Amino acid sequence: MSGGLTGAALTCLSTPTTPVALTTNSSAEVYDPVAHTWTLTTGSVSTPGAAGGMSVARLASDELFTSGPDTGLAITAGGVDVETSNPFPACNAITGITQTTQTATDLYDPTTTVFTATGALNQDREAYASAILNSGPNSGDLAVFGGACGNGTLSSWVIGTAAAGGAGACSSGATATTDYYELFNPATGLWTVGAGATPATPANGTSYSLLH
Repeated sequence: MSGGLTGAALTCLSTPTTPVALTTNSSAEVYDPVAHTWTLTTGSVSTPGAAGGMSVARLASDELFTSGPDTGLAITAGGVDVETSNPFPACNAITGITQTTQTATDLYDPTTTVFTATGALNQDREAYASAILNSGPNSGDLAVFGGACGNGTLSSWVIGTAAAGGAGACSSGATATTDYYELFNPATGLWTVGAGATPATPANGTSYSLLH
């Protein structure tokens, strides 16, 4: 379990004009199904980028490589850092929420309990669909599709739409219109933008099925 949101809204019940308190974590924990215990990974502290920890605070999904050069490693890519304008756990107005999408990618090694940064996404994104491909020319690669990007404000834009590439939208600029999906190659540790066409209805929070 990596990243995620920590909230303290209960402390804000007496302040109706400032009802939220949010921060995103850079820590991670491993669950032992035998002992039924959780253990913090190496470097899991409040400061993103601490030695051995995730390089950024994020809400994102994880995938496990079961074959290839990264067998046994978990990968977590991109994601979004959601914060309130005043440092957590201070109470804030809802309009003070910010969303900053990430490009950073980390690999987790359970034998060392350490995260290691690897190649960054070309397009910062969150709420994407992801799957490790098991056939075809990119077999063994991790693919991420769609999602949204944000620029440190309350707003976000669906990747692949014209609005995402507009002025004042995604921090990645015009590429947010075209870089709908990317492929991570475990052998090189690099991301490549997919060459396929953007779908007719780009989506945030996409679902997927891995076809055999």
